[in-house]
Amino acid sequence: RFDYVMELKTPPRQTRIKIFREYAKSMDVSEKWLQKIATNEYLAPGLISRAVKVVSELGLKTQVEVETHLEQVISNTLNAMGYDKDLTKGVQSPITYRLEALNPDYDLVTLQEALKKQPKGRICLYGQPGTGKSEFARHIADVLDIPLITKRASDLLDPYVGMTERHLSEMFEQANDEKSILLLDEADSFLQDRTRARESWQVTQVNELLTQMEQFDGLFFCSTNLMEQLDQASLRRFDLKIKFDFIKPVQLWGLFQQVLKDYQADEPDEAVWKKAVMSLENLTPGDFATVARQSRFSGKPLDAEGLIEGLKRELKFKAQGAYKNMGFISNS
Repeated sequence: RFDYVMELKTPPRQTRIKIFREYAKSMDVSEKWLQKIATNEYLAPGLISRAVKVVSELGLKTQVEVETHLEQVISNTLNAMGYDKDLTKGVQSPITYRLEALNPDYDLVTLQEALKKQPKGRICLYGQPGTGKSEFARHIADVLDIPLITKRASDLLDPYVGMTERHLSEMFEQANDEKSILLLDEADSFLQDRTRARESWQVTQVNELLTQMEQFDGLFFCSTNLMEQLDQASLRRFDLKIKFDFIKPVQLWGLFQQVLKDYQADEPDEAVWKKAVMSLENLTPGDFATVARQSRFSGKPLDAEGLIEGLKRELKFKAQGAYKNMGFISNS
């Protein structure tokens, strides 16, 4: 019965920044904070307006208080609406990201320079957890100064038939509208081998993603820890497939020094620590990040001894598992 129907979408990221900046012009918020918060794709103008109105009535004095309360109000509203309450999807790494600390089977520096000239392509990043796959996509977005849209299974999977395919389509449409780089984290959730599918909807989800990938004219990253489970036809759709492996001994020493520098620790004595650090195997940048986060609970600053002990503890969990000796079976 309507003469005209119009869809009103959430504004693009740069527009969200401008809207938030205008509403919050009388409040003490930093430009860096605005850039961070505006990454959330559900940040509609009405939500921004209400959050600013509520927080402005609190009479807060410091910038940290204002930003914290704005985040809390927005996050709680998003959660009540059924959206992800994590405003920035936890993208803040506790350690400095360094290309030279990665161990890929492709020259990432050359790739980075090529993407500066033409930020287009379909790239699959695979390998062990924590090897820096998803962080590489975020790094490229920073280097190219292009917004990054990150999607997870929880953002896209829907219990109703056909809705997951719709979300996949909308994901690419959003990236195209906002001229953003698109990262699909844990892509094996959507690109599983169709020959093993038990339900028709499992096949249609793969088909939809492959079709959207081919039509997308921007830069699309997929990351997965389970490369062997991906559909063979999907592999042909990627321009590049880059494996990220455990870091090499020399890289270990460089990253060890960098992490201590990040946390203002004393520079490690090469004669004391280098050999011990380089003897460790099967470590990833993610292990260093985990130990760095753990240092917050120790009650003391991170130092060389604490870092290497934390790394050894992570290796022990990898090798044995957290619950290997539990139960009624004795190893003796």
